[in-house]
Amino acid sequence: MLDTIVFDVDGTLVDSSYLHLRAWTRAFSDVGVWVPTWRLHACMGMGGDHLVAAAAGDAVENAVGDEIRDRWRTGYGELIDEVRPLPDALAVLEACRRSGLAVVLATSGNQDHVGRTLEILGAGHDEYPVVNSADVASTKPAGDLVERALDVVHGNTAAMVGDTVWDVQAGDAVGVPVIGVLTGGVSRAALHDAGAMRVFADVAAVREALPDLLAVFGSSPVSTVR
Repeated sequence: MLDTIVFDVDGTLVDSSYLHLRAWTRAFSDVGVWVPTWRLHACMGMGGDHLVAAAAGDAVENAVGDEIRDRWRTGYGELIDEVRPLPDALAVLEACRRSGLAVVLATSGNQDHVGRTLEILGAGHDEYPVVNSADVASTKPAGDLVERALDVVHGNTAAMVGDTVWDVQAGDAVGVPVIGVLTGGVSRAALHDAGAMRVFADVAAVREALPDLLAVFGSSPVSTVR
């Protein structure tokens, strides 16, 4: 039986994906590197430790990677107050907890931004444990964040909810099936092709489907036992 559910944060629980895109676009531009917006959008959800090279190549990473990340961190900090919770974001966490699941949040975001994001969401560290980029050696699409999230709550059988192909890859890296949502701007087809077991419009739809999902996990061998 499922005992743990891991939620991505940006683009899944809060409407921040396009604010991150703005901040990354400006960060690259400010150091004289032009990256097409579509390419940067495809990288949203990656941690900054992977994103610069993925978007612009190893030469840019080696030359100005740290400066780009610093500029993104500052730029997103100036935008973060525009972030809003997505519909039923807090309600889905509460519904999962009432169903007997351990709930943990896992974000590739910077530690400097996490506290403010939780305030906007209305969730506290005391209510829901959070792991972020500072807690792991490598962020999404590596599986470190998901594995760390399960360790924090001593989870055994887990699923994850996320909005990007990088969430799906991170879950797959540690054998955790991922439920996709469309609120990060990634298509249903892309999430399915990456390996998402189910895809919903948003976490409000996940909350409505929770009894059915729990029934599937209770009877399906897709459930992952660590």
